[in-house]
Amino acid sequence: MVINKKGFIRTIEAVIAIVILLGLVLTIFGDKPQEIKKRPEVVESSLNYITNEILYNKEFRNCFLSASVGNNGGLCSSKLSGTCWGDPTKIKEFINLATPPGYENHCEVCKTTRSCSKVIAPEDKSVYPKSVFLYLSKEDEARIVRIYLFEKA
Repeated sequence: MVINKKGFIRTIEAVIAIVILLGLVLTIFGDKPQEIKKRPEVVESSLNYITNEILYNKEFRNCFLSASVGNNGGLCSSKLSGTCWGDPTKIKEFINLATPPGYENHCEVCKTTRSCSKVIAPEDKSVYPKSVFLYLSKEDEARIVRIYLFEKA
């Protein structure tokens, strides 16, 4: 069997050229996979701690359930005043202490699943929300408490 050396070399050159062109095209036009950002561990643990305290601390839970939220609801600082055991700032202080360094927080009490206040967070920063649904009995209205954590500007 006789192999035509010129034809064989040209075939190899063509295959190598195709591989190089294909690599170049994929390098230029290839989509880079989107980076999926997870919550930082410190944020996740802080949000869990805050929401668990709201759920399981009877004083905090009753404070949120007795809040007069009106038609929509609003910020925790304005809706909890006068409804707690005499010191509505205790919850705000607790949330501030549980917020990790370098982050700010925002708290709201709502009747609906939609946000009922304006979260004032930097536009170029990630916002990490966590919600808790509080319900006492059929006669009482349910409350949704949302905690937002975001990096300081």
